[in-house]
Amino acid sequence: MMAIQYRTILFALVVMVLQACSTLPSNQEAGASFIEEHKAKAITAQNNQQIAQALIHWQIIVALDPADNQANTAIKTLQADIDTQSSSFYSKGRSSQRAGNEQQAKTWYLKTLSLDPSHEEAMTQLKSIQSKIDRKIQDAKSDKENSAYLAKSGVNDNYEEWQILLQKGQYQDIIDAARDVQNLQSKPKLTEVVYISHIKLADLLIKKGQLEKALIELNSAKSFQPAGDTSLDKTISITNKTLGDRYYSEGTQLIKLDLDKAIASFQKALIYSPNNTQAQSQLDKAQKMQENLKKIERMNAK
Repeated sequence: MMAIQYRTILFALVVMVLQACSTLPSNQEAGASFIEEHKAKAITAQNNQQIAQALIHWQIIVALDPADNQANTAIKTLQADIDTQSSSFYSKGRSSQRAGNEQQAKTWYLKTLSLDPSHEEAMTQLKSIQSKIDRKIQDAKSDKENSAYLAKSGVNDNYEEWQILLQKGQYQDIIDAARDVQNLQSKPKLTEVVYISHIKLADLLIKKGQLEKALIELNSAKSFQPAGDTSLDKTISITNKTLGDRYYSEGTQLIKLDLDKAIASFQKALIYSPNNTQAQSQLDKAQKMQENLKKIERMNAK
């Protein structure tokens, strides 16, 4: 929900409003009544400190009547209030995070995003906190006996010990331990276990639909790839194509709703599938549409 950008919400609302307007009687009195209804809702939302909701109502009014001075003035005021408040909430979140209070920081970031869903810094920090929480939960689920063993032995470069971890499916523990092994590449049996661990972990992530994380593991596995083994390269190629297709499909769905997100999706599609001519064509189209919209906005601002 947080990931939905504000402009997308507004775009959808305006479309619904315009569709609704097409069913109203074609006279000025009905149109004025419709606008006054939204003004009342906007003022009520403002009085209740629901400034983001109030802004939507005022912007709907401007979409119907661009010359409405009251709505234009309210939009400028509310947007300034939103920028100020979201900046303040984000700053408090950073302060809480630096102080080690991540739960409080999470609350401030959520407040920031409730006002400005497109606030990238708040979203980045929120994801970072959630990632740490998820890791802690995963760590808590680890085998207690093995955790105690790891604490005592530190999981050294003993092949038999790593085989036990591999059988238990504790691939990340093996990967983490491998970082501390000196001259790892000179120990074929250990590199084979690390290679398998990356592949197995990638397989689990693919099954969960987390292809980008899986691709990181697959590329990491290349450092330990046995000579003559081409299966990894094929898997990486297929994963890249799948990701490219996924982002291309996402972009085609977004192009009529949110050009910014559509462009970002097409760009990601080309990162994973550089030769995707359809993605390039759609990206060019979306960027041209965006350029035209900006020209219209500049003309209207004069």
